[in-house]
Amino acid sequence: MHLLQNLQFDNYLNLKKARLKSLSDLNIIIGPNNCGKTSILRGINILQKLKFGRYSPSTECKDCEVIFRKNPQILSVDGELSQREGYLGIPKARIVFSFDMNEVEKVFPHVIEKRNNILRNSETFPLLDPEELAEIEIIPDKKKKLELKDELKEQSRHARREYAKSDIKLTERANQKLVAQHISFLIDRQFEEEALQYILLCPDARLQSYKEVDIPQYVSSKNLSASEQRRLIRFLKDMIDSKMIDIRHNLDLVRDVDGNDFDTAIAEQGSGVKSLICLVADIISERRNKILLVDEPELGLNPAGKHAFLKFLLKQTKETQIFLATHDPTFVNPILWSKENVSIYIFSLINDDFVKVNLTESQEDPNTFAGYLPHTTSLKQIHMYVEGSLDVHIFQIFLEKYAKEKFHKWYQIVNKVGIYHLAGDFWSHLLYTIPKKPYSAIVILDGDKIQLADEALRKYNAIEKDRFRMFDSPLEIKNIPKVNDRSEYCPVYCLRKPDIEDYLDPKPTSKAEGPIIAQKMSDVPKEIKNIFEATFRFANIKTDN
Repeated sequence: MHLLQNLQFDNYLNLKKARLKSLSDLNIIIGPNNCGKTSILRGINILQKLKFGRYSPSTECKDCEVIFRKNPQILSVDGELSQREGYLGIPKARIVFSFDMNEVEKVFPHVIEKRNNILRNSETFPLLDPEELAEIEIIPDKKKKLELKDELKEQSRHARREYAKSDIKLTERANQKLVAQHISFLIDRQFEEEALQYILLCPDARLQSYKEVDIPQYVSSKNLSASEQRRLIRFLKDMIDSKMIDIRHNLDLVRDVDGNDFDTAIAEQGSGVKSLICLVADIISERRNKILLVDEPELGLNPAGKHAFLKFLLKQTKETQIFLATHDPTFVNPILWSKENVSIYIFSLINDDFVKVNLTESQEDPNTFAGYLPHTTSLKQIHMYVEGSLDVHIFQIFLEKYAKEKFHKWYQIVNKVGIYHLAGDFWSHLLYTIPKKPYSAIVILDGDKIQLADEALRKYNAIEKDRFRMFDSPLEIKNIPKVNDRSEYCPVYCLRKPDIEDYLDPKPTSKAEGPIIAQKMSDVPKEIKNIFEATFRFANIKTDN
């Protein structure tokens, strides 16, 4: 389920700006430290703190204030931020929540029905206000009179359009009060009570807080039904111990060991296991939960546990929209969620904002996706980064041909090299994820990317000096002086021809034919050979001949 469709934050906590568009059932937010991942979760949680009622309209739109006074069904917002929630301590935050209308109508049909009734109410949205019309009628100039009438009609239409939108737009005033820019049909008490009050925030501090509670008593307080206890047991079997078969009334875990049942006390489990039991119990017990926010889900979990938790969360998305903020590439795993409704947002250093990853390339070939998983767990000595997944296959084919020609034990050399793609046109946002020393890395882009690459590298190098270096030829890379810090930066090279397919003979009529033609070619194109030779020299690997 995905109630929220888009999010916008300006000047909130450490977010100068953030735009998350086309949200999904499961949304994974990744990026370096202090880029605002946690701030996004806290910003979403503001919805739970809003109160709707017949307060002062307090909108920034005069038309909306008039409509508010005319219709007692329309509510206003009461909310505020703490002093530290303002960006750099300045009270000028702006937050926009855009909801998916289809999902709202499916889950809360009464909200849509109420909106339609108000929109049809001619007293709330009069095309011509009687009092203002009377003032216009006394104007002698007919042209001016018509212009003013048209202006009034347009104001009414504008008010209808604003009210019909699926947004809740909030701005912060000097007293830290949150004010709606416009009235909204989503500012509805029933919507507040049935949707916005069911947001569960699991902060990164939960590990410490869970350590301080009596685990059996905590889980018992959740009043889990028999079916919910079975869900907890199924998860624990995947996560902790496949021999776990049941849970006692005293909340001790029951294990099957060689046909005999043995109790294992929850209170004696490790801190990571206990915190996970509490977290999953929290999630399962929140039966009406509509939005789940989890900060750093990797805390206290081993790799198998992370996969189990991710699969558990994917099942929860049928009833709940989920947001994860994480550093861990384990959760960004297209193999696990290839058929699910998932969105990935990564912080872009060059945009200074979160951008949505193009998952088309990674789902086509997740094993070669360079976004997060391979380079942080890789045992490859050399990393080559190209644009798209088909580029990966062509370079892999040429690499094997080149290695067979230059190395006696060519298979060992090929195994030292990992070739990954940068999600096609998304390549510029992923450059900063490329690993540093002791890995040797090189980026190879199509020839038509020279200008874009030059602009992107200037932005990166302004943040981290000499992180990337552009080279005009493989020979320049090959002749880099051998110094101790040579692997601290990453060479970037643009092919002389616009596309890798231009090096194939015959040139393919479609990109899909590229790897097939590359496999049939007897020789590796000279420029590609030079790239491999320069790369191996850069990585201090000598050829046999």
